[in-house]
Formats: sequence, C-alpha cells, structure tokens
Amino acid sequence: MKHEQIRKRKPLSKNGKPLVVACPPMKSNCNVSMLARSASCLGAVRFITTGQNRIDDHISRDCNIEMKHHHSLLPVIKRYRRQGYRVIGVEQATRSKNIYNYMFEDEPTLLVIGNECKGMDQEVLDCMDEVIEIPLFGEPHSLNVAVAASLCLYEYAKQCNYLEY
Repeated sequence: MKHEQIRKRKPLSKNGKPLVVACPPMKSNCNVSMLARSASCLGAVRFITTGQNRIDDHISRDCNIEMKHHHSLLPVIKRYRRQGYRVIGVEQATRSKNIYNYMFEDEPTLLVIGNECKGMDQEVLDCMDEVIEIPLFGEPHSLNVAVAASLCLYEYAKQCNYLEY
C-alpha cells in the first residue's frame, strides 16, 4: 500500500459548544502566534491576546478564527463567566487535574493559558473553575507554552468529537 500526502484536508465538523482561548501578556510573539494557529486548527472559535502581544501572520497563516485583543486578562475572564462560560486554566497548581483524566463538559468553555515564564498570576488563578495540567516525566518541569496549550486543545477537540474520521 502506497501513502500519498494530502495537504489542506477539509476541516472536520464541530459537534461541541464554543471554545475560546485567552492568554496573558506573553514574552514571545512567536508563542502567541503558535497558540493562535493551534487554537484555529483544533476548533476554537476565538483567540484572545492581552498586553503588547501581536500575532505574526507568517506563523499563524491560514488561521480561520476570530482574533481579539484586550488590555488585560482579568476583565475578559469575568465577562466570559457572566456569559455562562466555564473557565478552565492550564497551569501547574495545587488541586489541578491531570488533563488525561479530566472530562471537559459540553458547555461553552474559556481556556486560559498561563504566561510562558511566570505562569498564571494568583488573581487570575483564583478566577478558574478548574485547573488542568499535563503530567510530565522528565526535566525541565514544564513544556513550552504553545506545546502545552496545543496538547490541551487536542484533548478538548478529541473529547468533543471534533476529531472523527
């Protein structure tokens, strides 16, 4: 059997509730742009940046997702909570849940990513309904922020039946 490459396969249909991804000011616009691309590929409807971050179009090319920019993250979280979104943080924290044992609910979700160097500020962490983390088996003790977010987005998409072939 011969394999042939398929480029730009048609996206799969979405069966779940809206997913929005938000991140605090980041050190690297490259990380922010990779986050935007992963969010678009894995079914998010909106990607929110804060602070001075900008999206690099060369990295995030072909994104089909609404991009929003806000001054700070906390008001964004509070607004989405008022709109009925479940707020889930991606962070290493006390009482965090293993991403592979966590069941995402079929409800609108705001996935909040921590800063690549400092993680989540305590005031942001205090606003989370749940916190999930990815178990690691070696050092360093954390993944690149864009990689970690991509793994979480993939798990969300898998659970919400976005990834059926």
